[in-house]
Amino acid sequence: NIHLELWLFRPQLCISTALAISHRFFSERSTTKFDSFVLGCAALFLAGKVCECPRRLRDIINTAHHVVHNNTTVKIPKMEEYWSQRDLVVQYEQLLLRTLAYDVNPEYTYQYLLIYLKMLGGSQEIAQVPWNILNDSYRTTLCLEYSAPAIAVAVLYVSSLFLGVSFACTSPMKKWWEAFSVSDQELIAISERLIAVYDSPSSE
Repeated sequence: NIHLELWLFRPQLCISTALAISHRFFSERSTTKFDSFVLGCAALFLAGKVCECPRRLRDIINTAHHVVHNNTTVKIPKMEEYWSQRDLVVQYEQLLLRTLAYDVNPEYTYQYLLIYLKMLGGSQEIAQVPWNILNDSYRTTLCLEYSAPAIAVAVLYVSSLFLGVSFACTSPMKKWWEAFSVSDQELIAISERLIAVYDSPSSE
């Protein structure tokens, strides 16, 4: 339930890294034993450091209150409440680091996406669609199940279906995704998961 990124962060890399950190954490820990509000703040706080786009913890907590209360006016917690939440967020950040064995690298899928799009001759005009689909992929746990290059290829494939465009492979003996070492089976499996994001009620 990390929605406060819209108010706090511009770099999508940071937002996606926070989501990936959360997915990885909950693959190891129960989703019912931890406060999702505090965990979301901690994941964004940690991702900001990892991706070199840090935000003040006070700003994260205040903005989180704004989002949770769904109000145009930011509900700033009282000082005592703020310090209590601040201590919890710091504790959760340490818990995230220990659970993930301090392996919290940024998400690299965006880099592969842009490189592959350029290699396939994709224009700047169509780049926004695969970028948006990749953003939405972090609603799922695909980042835990497949490699960054494979996800990038599937995102481009789904984008080509949405846009009605096709990519050509330099080798006439291969389908274009095979040039990136992605099999038909892997491509279909990831693509179906990506398309399902838009078929779910939460996407409406």
